[in-house]
Amino acid sequence: RDRYMGITRNTLGGMFVVSRRWITTVMTRGSGCHGALGIGTYQNSPSFVCVEDLRQVAIKQVDCGWGFSAALTSNGQLLMWGWPLDLRTSILVSSLEKRYPYILRSLQRLPFDSWVNLKIAGDHTQTHIHNGKTEFTNTHCFWNILETTPYAWEETNDFVFKQISCGSASICAVTEDGRLLVWGENGQGQLGLGDRARRFHPTAGTFFQDMRVAKAACGYQYTAVLTEDGKVFEMGKTNVRPHRNSPDGTDLVTKPRLVPELPDNIIQIDTGFAHGVALTANKEVYTWGRNLFGQLSREAEHSKFAWEAAPDKLKTMWRATAVSGEEWSGEKVHKVMCGQQQTLVLTESGNLYGWGLNRSGQLGAPTAQQTLLKPFLIASSNKNLECSIHEAVVDVFCGYEHTIILTESSTYVLGGNDSLPKPFVPLEGSRVKEVAFGSKHIVALLHT
Repeated sequence: RDRYMGITRNTLGGMFVVSRRWITTVMTRGSGCHGALGIGTYQNSPSFVCVEDLRQVAIKQVDCGWGFSAALTSNGQLLMWGWPLDLRTSILVSSLEKRYPYILRSLQRLPFDSWVNLKIAGDHTQTHIHNGKTEFTNTHCFWNILETTPYAWEETNDFVFKQISCGSASICAVTEDGRLLVWGENGQGQLGLGDRARRFHPTAGTFFQDMRVAKAACGYQYTAVLTEDGKVFEMGKTNVRPHRNSPDGTDLVTKPRLVPELPDNIIQIDTGFAHGVALTANKEVYTWGRNLFGQLSREAEHSKFAWEAAPDKLKTMWRATAVSGEEWSGEKVHKVMCGQQQTLVLTESGNLYGWGLNRSGQLGAPTAQQTLLKPFLIASSNKNLECSIHEAVVDVFCGYEHTIILTESSTYVLGGNDSLPKPFVPLEGSRVKEVAFGSKHIVALLHT
């Protein structure tokens, strides 16, 4: 009853008041082998199912790692479920599910104490949510890797987070006062703590202690951080050239490194598998990183299948127009976003452009065009332009093989070996707020 009165219970037993617009539903779909669906089992679900334990919790953001999911509540608390912070084991579980599913299911039915090789010393207190009630459990294990329902760690309860980002097996969380906490896999230095040691506890490095962080964006093993004064720092596997602060002269950046080629007026950033995109206050777009599938939109032949060290302005890298002939320079950019191997730009007029990998039709072009090196018009309200969707776009979310497009009246999905838009309806009568993609699962945040 409290839910319909606009009151929801905090996972720590407290209460916070939310307006009716914050009544949210979290739906998941896909592989359940990691427990990342949050439904209490390891069963796969080809259709969307509701994360029941979050029905009475107001959620403002969701995100996914390789085999885990995360949600941020409206009062800034971080909840997680699935198999976090251990990429190798996550990949092993995915391989077992594909090749030997019966063996995997048998292992998952064993008591947790039987997983001796996966246990790591360290007591952790976790707060579990179950039907709106708070339950505390003390665990002596590897972050309770078999959790299949949402939980929160007590050590993060003293922080109020405004934004989270999940890498393949790492997490970055930004607090309301601009602090950056990182933990998880760190084999490529993606946590920016000066080494390559994994962190099992949320850790605040010293590098950003005199700065206020606005946003963090995690790639596969690469992280970009945007500060409130418009600077962008990177850490992790950059695959571009040896860096001064790399201890072994490799392409690993274990301490945050300023991206000097970018101006200091950046207002948005995002990262894909191993590339980044940034938007300036002047509405200029920059890309950098991996360009294997043309996700940087480079015109030069030599850079189609190479790494680009320095960010470049898109408008100086191509002089071509969109499919319709409309010039890019005539539009102001509203949002930039990366898929795993794609880049998307949403303009203030509601036009959506994309380029990069199109193997599954996720950019709206025929699947025969597996790689798009120049911006391709995906959606526009202009009926005279050639595109997949003739509606103005208000938001977009992109994974590896799918793109979710929100318009004023509908939600569409592109991809899955089909370039034609299809309705995306996780739950009848609800509005999609955000969609996040893991390796084999999807999490959708809905407003009801």
